[in-house]
Amino acid sequence: MAVLASTQIHGEPDPKISFHLKLLGFMKYSSGEIDTDWYETRLGIEVFNTRVERPDPHICKTDIEWLVEWMKQLVDTKEPHKPFSTIEPMFRIDAEPGAGPTFLLRILLQAWGTVPMFFSQEEGVAIFLPCGADSLIRFSKQLEDEMTEVARLHADRHRSGVEQH
Repeated sequence: MAVLASTQIHGEPDPKISFHLKLLGFMKYSSGEIDTDWYETRLGIEVFNTRVERPDPHICKTDIEWLVEWMKQLVDTKEPHKPFSTIEPMFRIDAEPGAGPTFLLRILLQAWGTVPMFFSQEEGVAIFLPCGADSLIRFSKQLEDEMTEVARLHADRHRSGVEQH
């Protein structure tokens, strides 16, 4: 699981706020067909020792690749960036550079599609997450490792004839 966790900044205590994204595998349809362009995920935030997960998050593979690249660019340039958001609204991240190698992220788990006919992208549950560049780098690496592992497991299963494609 990739975890983006708050960090202690300017001697303040760490508020222990976090964003969690786990790639569970490629999306599987009820017919048994596997869609390697989409991931089944576990997506949530944790704050005040309470965890909130977004129901039924399927995230496009390209979104995960873009997220990794967006975070790397954020660390490399340390300038304001356009917010990151998924193609199908699951979450959005706004970033503001802080002092030194720190950032203040606003992460919104979007409520879009969580109930029938609800299509607003501005409602949901949001956190403000102070974090360091090292946290962004670690999160990106964790996602890259998960993408590699999901692809490897899929290839192994496909070779053994366990899944249809």
